[in-house]
Amino acid sequence: VSARIVPYGSFRLGVVDKQSDLDLLAVLPQQITREEFFTAFCVRLCKGEVVKELRVLSTAFVPVVKFKYRGMEVDLTAVCLANFKSVPTDPLFLSQFPTEELDPRCLRR
Repeated sequence: VSARIVPYGSFRLGVVDKQSDLDLLAVLPQQITREEFFTAFCVRLCKGEVVKELRVLSTAFVPVVKFKYRGMEVDLTAVCLANFKSVPTDPLFLSQFPTEELDPRCLRR
């Protein structure tokens, strides 16, 4: 089972500077639950030597994992695909993705 990590925000737009953080989105297939992402994945993430100051904010309005990766601040959010056993690798997939395919907890209406 694999997920996909994609950049967004200022990094994706190419308007970063030394003080910018890196906004990343983890796109998860249906087999990986939000709970697993915010627990088991984060435990594995903090075992690495390059990740420091890990903070898991799983109950925030927008759940996020904040950490420093080799000194750079990273905000990692996640979205779960409700009906996909794997995450498509097509680069246009996310720009054309219907929100009906998301886990309802990933939507704010």
